[in-house]
Amino acid sequence: MGRVRGKVQGLEESYQPSNKMLDPRFNCPFFTHDTKPDNFFRRRGLFSIVMATRILVKCSSETIPGEAIDRRTTIANIACQHRFGRDFDKNNDGLHSAGHYTLNQCQCHFLIDIGPRGSQHPEVYYYRWNGEAL
Repeated sequence: MGRVRGKVQGLEESYQPSNKMLDPRFNCPFFTHDTKPDNFFRRRGLFSIVMATRILVKCSSETIPGEAIDRRTTIANIACQHRFGRDFDKNNDGLHSAGHYTLNQCQCHFLIDIGPRGSQHPEVYYYRWNGEAL
C-alpha cells in the first residue's frame, strides 16, 4: 500500500472499523463494545486459568516422610496432591522453605507458588502437616 497525500491508500479520512471487527464472534477484546478487560476474561472463563495459588505448609521436619534431603519436594508433592490432585512440578511451580528441614525436630515452613508469577491477588491456603494428613 502506498501513501497518497498523507493518507494510506484505500482508507478515507474518517476511518470506521468494519462490522467484522465489531462482531463478538471474532473474540477480539480491542474492538468489542465491552471495554473492561475483567469482563472480557470473566465472560470467557479465563480467570480460573490465570489465577495464582499460594500454599503455606507448617510442620516439624521429622514428620515429613522419606529421606531428609528430599523433604522439600516430598511436602510439596503432598500439598499439591491434597489441593490439586497432582504432584509438584519443579519446572512450573515455585517452592521456598524456611527452617532446617534436613535436621530432625525443627519447625519448618514451606511456601508453594502455583500459577503465573507476580499475580496481584493469589488464592492462599494454609495447612499444618502432622505426619499423617494436612
